[in-house]
Amino acid sequence: MGERMSVYAHFTGQILRAPSERKSSAGNRYAFVLLLVGTGTTGQLVNCNVFEPFVDGVLQLRQGESLSVTGTLTVSVYEKNGEHKASLSLMVSGVLSGRFQRQNLANRGASQAKPRPPGSEKSSAHRDPFPDEWGRLDEVGA
Repeated sequence: MGERMSVYAHFTGQILRAPSERKSSAGNRYAFVLLLVGTGTTGQLVNCNVFEPFVDGVLQLRQGESLSVTGTLTVSVYEKNGEHKASLSLMVSGVLSGRFQRQNLANRGASQAKPRPPGSEKSSAHRDPFPDEWGRLDEVGA
């Protein structure tokens, strides 16, 4: 036991309990989120450590809300009652939340829209609905 593996991963799940603010050993603040991925007996808990610039936004989220995260996943194995189990911890580098997508769409007016080159007009279904400060999952790690 005690072997570890790290990979880049993406999870979408439900927040199991309200995010909490913590401080690293270096004194940097971060948010801790316990995310339930999957359902029922196939559900897996993912311990998510969320750093700037996402801390304030994540701390606004509540238990039961959906959240998508991406980052470096560390997988370790532990034994409980003679059974081997996986422990998943994610160092988050990208965050998406439906709550902030809806807020951003409601608050974005024509004057706030990003300028586009001529000929690149897209229907409203194809516009970027995510706040700039939250980043985009498809650009993380690029």
